Amino acid sequence: MKPTMTGFLDLRQSTSLEDQLQLADRLGIRTIGLRYDHNKPLVEVSEERFKNFAKVLKAMKMKVSIIDPMIESTSLDDVKATQVNMKTLEYVLSLSDVVKAPYVLVPLPRHDDVIKEFQAIRTWLNPLILTASRHGRRVVLKPVGPMKANSYAYIMKQMGSAIEGVLYDPVHLLLNKESTTTAYRLLRNDIVAVMTLDSTVSGHPKLLGYGNTDVLIIFRKMLRDKYQGLLVLDTRFDLQDSKETEAQKPFFKRLFSSEKKKKASVMAELSHIIYQGQSHQDVREEDILANQARALNTIFMK
Repeated sequence: MKPTMTGFLDLRQSTSLEDQLQLADRLGIRTIGLRYDHNKPLVEVSEERFKNFAKVLKAMKMKVSIIDPMIESTSLDDVKATQVNMKTLEYVLSLSDVVKAPYVLVPLPRHDDVIKEFQAIRTWLNPLILTASRHGRRVVLKPVGPMKANSYAYIMKQMGSAIEGVLYDPVHLLLNKESTTTAYRLLRNDIVAVMTLDSTVSGHPKLLGYGNTDVLIIFRKMLRDKYQGLLVLDTRFDLQDSKETEAQKPFFKRLFSSEKKKKASVMAELSHIIYQGQSHQDVREEDILANQARALNTIFMK
């Protein structure tokens, strides 16, 4: 059994749910992750609006793989914020019952010492886990903030089957100054979904294999381990400024030509890699996603 390719295709939150389905179809993907509708998180989407989306989803014979309700990672003692999280999760899961997504993303709460504070962390997580269970969903831990991979590994060991697993994000690990390969070794038995992203050590997005995350090494380890979870496409490239005219740019941005040169350099690099040195129009986010999808197909779907 091979992994399932899916993706958060909201393109920096700018596209509608239906447009995300159309993009997935053009990319040859039959399942998608849900996070935003236009610029709205799912908690702000009406029931009627979501039912209309569900009809389109069914008509296109597509499925939803994972849902991110954008729950906040709060402090352990923030009762009000915890209540807001519960209401958010309950609404988003009720809203999306019609699409039967198997997984929902939940962060860990903010903490200082995962071992000493484990009981409080468990108490924070349990209502969210039970709510997900009532709706037939399984919780997948979403990496946030400075929390290290060993914290997630410890939580998974202590919580056992109560949590389905973790989302492995190589860019998040890199920016946390962690070894992506060590984190994979710690978490490999618990990984349910992998963000297929790459970046420099300073957080600038790169195409797969052109950054500093060692993501291709991770992919080889996943092949060795016969990984069968989700491969999650996403794009964190911000190409919008590259397409602005000088007149459209804010005054202070025009003052700093280095910004313009940096964007032009990014576009030139992307175009050279994606179109193999052939001259082409400006690269779009869809072009980047298509390039990533082709790479994943070559690596995992042979």
